Amino acid sequence: MSQELKWYGWGLVNKNFDLSRRHNFWPFLREKLQLTSNETSLPVNLSDIKLSSSDSTLSAKFEALLGANAVRRDDLIRITHAMGKSYLDLIRIRKGLIQNPPDFVLYPKTEAQVLEVLQLASDLKIAVIPFGGGTSVVGGVEALKDSGHIAAISLDLSQLNQVVSIDEISLLATIEAGMLGPALENALQARGYTLGHYPQSFEFSSLGGWIAARSAGQQSNKYGRVEDMVSSLTIASPIEIITTLDAPASAAGPSIKQL
Repeated sequence: MSQELKWYGWGLVNKNFDLSRRHNFWPFLREKLQLTSNETSLPVNLSDIKLSSSDSTLSAKFEALLGANAVRRDDLIRITHAMGKSYLDLIRIRKGLIQNPPDFVLYPKTEAQVLEVLQLASDLKIAVIPFGGGTSVVGGVEALKDSGHIAAISLDLSQLNQVVSIDEISLLATIEAGMLGPALENALQARGYTLGHYPQSFEFSSLGGWIAARSAGQQSNKYGRVEDMVSSLTIASPIEIITTLDAPASAAGPSIKQL
């Protein structure tokens, strides 16, 4: 995304919701929450947040795969990839309580690079957390690792952001997982089509995130939920790339798409 996102909240830096004309908002909030003070709680200073150390010898192994510009270890990037946008996440991050920052963040540009990252991470016992738009409200992007992992990294898919093709006969489009909602709709509407999927997180969430979360939107009663729109998937695992059957339906066993 070309514009900078807030590290401590929702949306873009220097873009806020104007409450000056909402005269009843603060009285309503004070009454319902029984607030007795007008004190404002600001986020901690970014420089005051202390993160766990990041191992440069590990990140160097991934730099050899992707290039130095595709591996980030700076604090701001680690913080913005540390958690999603639930109320609990926002309270924690505004207080500087970041227990599980990723050790570093990777930005692959191709399907082949994603596979290489997963293979190397598997060999090194590193947990990999996919990251689309970072709008998860269920802890889906937090870099958790167990005793079997030596590190946890965030795999940012924002560079995989293209409509690869549109089949105007079958009305199927091949789209990369990191494409955000507005860019996706703009690309489809330029050809006279729409996906018709508008979750509340639409502006900042990605197609891959929608599919992973089985997302629904405000027009799902017309166009269906996102799983109803998926014809086929290309799935990267540490072993290989798996592509599901590109057909409307199959009677052969359980569906990998639904798993």
